[in-house]
Amino acid sequence: MPEWRRLRIALRSASDQNRARTADDTTPIAACRSYVERLRRAGKDVQLIEYEGAHHAFDFPEIPLTRSPQLQSSGSCTLVEGPIGQIVNQDTKRPFAWSDACVTRGGTVAHDTRAHSSALAEVGATLRRVFKRGAQ
Repeated sequence: MPEWRRLRIALRSASDQNRARTADDTTPIAACRSYVERLRRAGKDVQLIEYEGAHHAFDFPEIPLTRSPQLQSSGSCTLVEGPIGQIVNQDTKRPFAWSDACVTRGGTVAHDTRAHSSALAEVGATLRRVFKRGAQ
């Protein structure tokens, strides 16, 4: 298999692990759990990794705990994957747009050192597994 193809599979596999933040009020954990269940029912090998107490953007070290009234959230939307990976609003049956009625405003962002370190280690382990390489 060409190296670029394995990389694409590895990145998809890493993203399919669906790293979720349990304190995330922007993308609530329930939406992540629902998405993972739909993927599993479709026969996908997917793992949900939850980071207890982590907020949205936990992997951005420069972000302090901030509540933003302008932050947009799709957490109230029911989104499904359409043809060729297109994200579709299940209520409107149209491609998702930030202007959809289900989009709300307001959310919290904050770096979480523990969750960030765990996510980096888990992504590294996934890439090593997919590429069948030892720890480097």
